[in-house]
Order: sequence, then C-alpha cells, then structure tokens
Amino acid sequence: MQNGVVISDLHMFARRSGAHRVLEKLYREMERADIAVLNGDIFDFRWTTLPTVSQTVEEAVGWLTKIARRHPHCQIHFVAGNHDCHRTFLETLHRRCRDVENLHAHEHHLCLADRLFLHGDVMHHARRPDALETYRATWIYPRRKWAHLSLAYDIANNMHLPHVVQRMAFTPERTARRVLVHMASFMPETLRKVNHVYLGHTHQPFTGYVYQGVTFHNTGCAVKRMEFNPLRFQVPRSRPEEVPAWETPALASGF
Repeated sequence: MQNGVVISDLHMFARRSGAHRVLEKLYREMERADIAVLNGDIFDFRWTTLPTVSQTVEEAVGWLTKIARRHPHCQIHFVAGNHDCHRTFLETLHRRCRDVENLHAHEHHLCLADRLFLHGDVMHHARRPDALETYRATWIYPRRKWAHLSLAYDIANNMHLPHVVQRMAFTPERTARRVLVHMASFMPETLRKVNHVYLGHTHQPFTGYVYQGVTFHNTGCAVKRMEFNPLRFQVPRSRPEEVPAWETPALASGF
C-alpha cells in the first residue's frame, strides 16, 4: 500500500491566507508520504498581493517545483480549484511537469483506486453540463477591481462571519448531495468505483461523512481563523503508467 496525504485551500499569495503557519506541517506530512494531493485553491490569483499575476504564476510554479524536488520520493498531484485555474498558470505548470518526474497536474480531478480527489466547486449548479467551466470562467482572469472585496473579506473574517455563513450554507449533507448529483450525471463510471471523495472549497472540515454509500472528507483551509485539516489515506501501489494524465487546457471539456 501507498501512504498519502491530501490538503486544500492554502490560498497562497492572498492577504487572508495563513499558509505560512502550516507549511512546515505539510512538509513533515510529505516526508512520510508516497503521494501528496494538493486539492485546489492552493494559490489565489484573483486576490494575489504580489505586484502582477505573472509574478504570482512564476512564484506558484516555483514553489511546486521546489517541494517536488525537496521530496523526490513523493508523487505530488496538483488538482486545480476555482482560485487557481488561471490558464497561464495551468499551461506553465503543464510544461514544468514534463521536466519534474514526480510532479503531476490535473485540471479537474484525480482518481486513485477507489479514492476521488476534486476541489468541490462542482457543487455549484451540479446538474448543468457546463456548470464547472462557467463557474470557473469568472475566476480565470483576475481583475484588480476585486481587490476591495478581498479587503472586505479580511474585515469580515476577523469577525468570524465567513466561517458562520459557510457553516450554515455548506453542511456535509448538502455538500455530499450536490457532488453526488454531479457525479451521477457526468461521471457515472467513476461513481461506480469510488468509495471515498476528498474535497475542499467550502472551508468546512469534516471526515468520515457517509452519504448514499460514499464516504466524504473535507480538508478545511489555511485561511486565517479557520481550520486546516490535512488527511491521510492509503491506496494500492500502482504502476507509473496507471497514474492519471494531465488534461491539457486546450482539450479539457469538464468531467
């Protein structure tokens, strides 16, 4: 068996991120893991505090390269979320993965044995075939006019308001139901073989929630004042050719 760890929602480069406080914990987990899944919103391009998006892309790809080389024994899988689905970043990362043997990128999801890893933003309008691409399209090209919303979020976060609202809006039952609706509609073959689903996106950590025979886990987030919830898992050892391949942005059309 292979040992794995999954995390999500570091929101690196955003003002609200507390990633710097959890990175050493992540590195320690990766030291003893064969697989590490970075399950979306690891970076935040819309609300980046760096001078330009181009610099943010460079820093993000550089960080992934560094941790892959720092942990050569560990297969690192990056799964895009809505905050880090920027096309320039994905294309740059795709090229870098060709040169870094243990670094892999997935635009939508990763399936290892009976474990499915996806960011969780499929829950928005889950029955529409174009829902994920439509939702993500609003995040692909960051605009500076959103900076004031980032500041407003920071103020609200200091008052614990986002945590309260998200807790009420995204219960484990509602999250699991919406993800299963999407899977049943657009991933029926995957749904038949999956027993565990790992997601983030809602920033609400939980583990072991069973809904319609599938067990759901949420890895929380590293946003300030919220709970970061890295989770371990095990999967059978697979041959390199069985590792899911990247879907290039030019070809990918959703799930």
